[in-house]
Amino acid sequence: MLLGLGACDESNNQDVVTVEDAQQAFNSLKGTYVGTVMDNNVPTRASITIGREFSVRDLPIRPLLKDFLSDEEMAEALKTVKGLVYQAPTVSMAMTEDRSQLLLVMEPTDWQFTVTAGGKDYEISALMSAAVVYFLQSEKLSMEIVVQSLSCNGQQADLSLEGISYFIDQAEKQ
Repeated sequence: MLLGLGACDESNNQDVVTVEDAQQAFNSLKGTYVGTVMDNNVPTRASITIGREFSVRDLPIRPLLKDFLSDEEMAEALKTVKGLVYQAPTVSMAMTEDRSQLLLVMEPTDWQFTVTAGGKDYEISALMSAAVVYFLQSEKLSMEIVVQSLSCNGQQADLSLEGISYFIDQAEKQ
């Protein structure tokens, strides 16, 4: 998802991507998008809002719980949470040289929430980073959220073998 920041086009030294170009693209990007993220091989709708902050509603939490809960506990825990929102501030923005895509990188942010199963609370903490690519022509976006570290009640998960990433492709503005 990494893109180059546009500078000068060798064929036309007057064609420089300016801060104003990127700001105009960002202004057209602002809004709410709906896309699909996979949860246990089942497509699930997620809502992404881009503004001063980036937020995702309905991000599946099953991948964050699977190392800590049994299948029975998982089913119960998933019933105890509704309306979780992951939020992060945008820290950088770049536009491709051809002005076809805008890249937003979000600050790594700790997402904390609690689930309950078997009468016990599980405090989940996930340090996550995110990047969004906005396609100016189609007005759709794609994004990736990467879980950098994960813990439950202070117990750290080992993400070295099988990391956790969320992908949403071709989300459409609502």
